[in-house]
Amino acid sequence: MKKIAIILIISCAVISNAQTTLTFTGRDHTGDYLQLYDVVVQNLTRDWTDTLFFPDTILILSGVGIEGHEVSEFALSQNIPNPFAGVTDFTLMMPDAERVVIEVHDLAGRKITGTTQRLEAGMHTFRVWIAEPQTCILTARAGKSAASVKMVNSGHGLQNSIAYSGDGIKPFPFKSRFISTHPFENGDLMRYVGHTISGNSLIVSDTIEQSQNGNENITLVFYLEEPFQNNGHFLDTTKSFIPDGVECNGNCMSTMNFNVTGYPNGSSITSGQDILYVRLKMEHSALGDLWISLKCPNGQYASIMKYGGAGSSDCSSLIPQSERGWLATGNSLSYLGLANDNQDNIADKCDSITNPMGTCWNYCWSNNVSQGYQYACNHGYVYEPCSHHYANNPNGSHTSADSTDMTNMTKVYHPDVSFNSLIGCPINGLWQIQVVDGNRLDNGYIEEAELALSVLPTEQPTLLTIPQWNHIYQLGIRPLHRIPDGNLAPLNSPSHHLRLYHVH
Repeated sequence: MKKIAIILIISCAVISNAQTTLTFTGRDHTGDYLQLYDVVVQNLTRDWTDTLFFPDTILILSGVGIEGHEVSEFALSQNIPNPFAGVTDFTLMMPDAERVVIEVHDLAGRKITGTTQRLEAGMHTFRVWIAEPQTCILTARAGKSAASVKMVNSGHGLQNSIAYSGDGIKPFPFKSRFISTHPFENGDLMRYVGHTISGNSLIVSDTIEQSQNGNENITLVFYLEEPFQNNGHFLDTTKSFIPDGVECNGNCMSTMNFNVTGYPNGSSITSGQDILYVRLKMEHSALGDLWISLKCPNGQYASIMKYGGAGSSDCSSLIPQSERGWLATGNSLSYLGLANDNQDNIADKCDSITNPMGTCWNYCWSNNVSQGYQYACNHGYVYEPCSHHYANNPNGSHTSADSTDMTNMTKVYHPDVSFNSLIGCPINGLWQIQVVDGNRLDNGYIEEAELALSVLPTEQPTLLTIPQWNHIYQLGIRPLHRIPDGNLAPLNSPSHHLRLYHVH
């Protein structure tokens, strides 16, 4: 996937009129560029905060204040998410009112869909539906300006269409010239945190805190590791913010993804025992606020923890009635991990600066009875008080549910709905752990997640159809592959087997 850097430039001037230029760039941990959603800038010495949003914004800091200027350019954002499953969003910046032509073409140049309309100056958000999986090019043209991005669709949209939308990803702030009273001087202690969007989640960068002296290129690093497998274990180490019962960037749900591959075509879950366990390393105050579910590639899901029913919010409407109500007596006010509860009742529930992460603990859910796991006390549900204890929480003394000992596999918890409900799920494909906060009084984070399967992936022969052959050949010593002229040539690796079939 092509990744784009969004650069935000801050020019700082002190009383001596000397300027300090800071350039912010988003990258993942491998060094690839990432599109920044925003950068939060804090001056810890002088106690002020400002946020720089996409698109590129130029600000001038001085001993008196901040003066900002919009970047007056025609700009097309990368669609989000990308890749996407049938539907995605993008944002278009218009420096002037003008007629705009927006089209989507396939890689052969054939038009898939399009729209033409007059747009006023400012930021505009659109939603795109693509009916068939394919890679395509989104292009926007206005006057002499044009921009294009590549989109990768892996699903089936309802139709091929483009619509102006106030839903999904909200239009980004579009600021004209403004004046602020925030002071700055070289040597001030500054803090920088960026955000980017990955899938359905708003992802937080590493925090940079330093005394700022002079010009600097500042890289904000995000950990967006692709899920990987190891003997049936799939891991997602993307740090994910759990929205606090309200929509954050159009999302109520925090999602951890597992791209499961390597199993024979048609493989499916035949028993709840096929799933060894699901693990979340997380923190959240008031565990009764959460609905946690495991979703398989065909849409079937099992509730790992049903919603305890502690309050309601904009996001609680996503929780079906069937997924409400615990199976045993519980304590909804107990924490998961050492949650940071100092953010209760703050105005901005989506700001990671005012909602910092606490300490995450491991929680493991399993139905597997063949592994010798030691389950938690009583009925073995995570919300039962017998598994809770007062923890040394620097953010306030509260009870927390015991962490699972992953080394000895003790204090393992039962999911509220048996993984037997996932029988029939295809194994290959996108699995997800989804977390919804149904109450707007507190929040949390997921530091990493794991899906462990007891069935192991096996390498299968690749089948090539060669019509002019009348026999079946098993090539095992030095495998071959077909090249365009119909001949056969050696593969680089001798570790695969190919069966060549003639099909009448």
